[in-house]
Amino acid sequence: LTICAERAAVCAAVAAGERTIVAVAIATDLDEPARPCGACRQVLAEFGIGMQVALVGRGGVRVDTTLARLLPDPFTFADVFRGQQ
Repeated sequence: LTICAERAAVCAAVAAGERTIVAVAIATDLDEPARPCGACRQVLAEFGIGMQVALVGRGGVRVDTTLARLLPDPFTFADVFRGQQ
């Protein structure tokens, strides 16, 4: 895998001290708005599966969705610690 713009943005935000991401917008020059790759979906899921996602294509074509729709059954850090008290 390479580092996509979405993961680069998350890394930059975390490096700058951000710990919460509630929404993301992905804009491309494609006619049909592009969706984030699987690796990016997984990284975004660490910040909340209910995250709002705006996908924007050429000419302002926009699709509003949620990360839960794009990644219906994510693995998160909470899964690692589930059951450990």
